[in-house]
Amino acid sequence: MVHTATRQRLPDERSSVTHRVTIDYGTDLYIIVGLYPDGRPGELFLKVGKVGSTLRGLLDILGIWTSVLLQVGVPLDELCHKMIGVSFEPRGRTSNKDIRDCSSIADYVFRWLKLRFLDGRVPTGPCWFPDLKGLRGVITAERHAREDTAGRG
Repeated sequence: MVHTATRQRLPDERSSVTHRVTIDYGTDLYIIVGLYPDGRPGELFLKVGKVGSTLRGLLDILGIWTSVLLQVGVPLDELCHKMIGVSFEPRGRTSNKDIRDCSSIADYVFRWLKLRFLDGRVPTGPCWFPDLKGLRGVITAERHAREDTAGRG
């Protein structure tokens, strides 16, 4: 039995969205999403670290496979469902106020894709980062931060 998929490539000239985020206080990640004329994502490029690093190579592969899957018609929400929650280093706090922490770069990328291109809600679920709200020191630090910056427009 032969299965074939029709690949809908993007036009040679296309619009794109570029997003920058810092993960774990030091890993700068650039997400570049190439768009079809109707605004749907059709390709993904992930840039991090220096050229030749293992992480960069693996992220190149993730971008290539995601691009091919999108171009043969796999829905973005299916890809997000599979990739959100994947855990590996680097992970931790992010500079994005809408996605405060992530369990890996892949987890962050697909949370951001879901937020940007699908329903606009950041998925919730298990994350390695502990919930610090119940700790007295964190609450005190947050109160002091509000007081220290009060009135500084």
